[in-house]
Amino acid sequence: MTIRYESFETRHLDGVVHLCTAEGWMSYAEPATALRALTAPGCIVVVATDQTVIGFAQVQSDGAVHAHLSNILVAPSHRRRGIGRRLVEHAFGRSRALYLDLVSTEGAHDFYRSFVHKEFPGFRIYPGRGQASLDATTDRPTRAVPTTKDRRGASSKAPAPRRIREQT
Repeated sequence: MTIRYESFETRHLDGVVHLCTAEGWMSYAEPATALRALTAPGCIVVVATDQTVIGFAQVQSDGAVHAHLSNILVAPSHRRRGIGRRLVEHAFGRSRALYLDLVSTEGAHDFYRSFVHKEFPGFRIYPGRGQASLDATTDRPTRAVPTTKDRRGASSKAPAPRRIREQT
């Protein structure tokens, strides 16, 4: 088995979509959406292949200073063989960035700690304001946040400003 690390091409799409759906990552289940995400400007995607796609890493980069590891996934049958590490190294190298930020999921902290690193807390921000519950299958908000009208009648998701009386 010879593993190759190569830039994502359309011929890899079905393999990446299969890996994502098998992992329960439904954001990449629709091939047209996955293709747009994986080929977006500033996006670097490296796939690991033997005869099929066995892993991929997706990085967004400004090409000079900052890069962000958005996704990394290795097929369960190929984990703990150094493939994930090589995917990160290849994608980071192709980004030409000085550093690579990421948000780690539970259970992956030790993997990321194996790289030279500095730890920071992270957040995932969704459109709107306030609290919204998330749909577990789509990772998207399940309810709309109520809107308010400002003095001009424009709709806003921010709470209406309170008037404060000046004391004289």
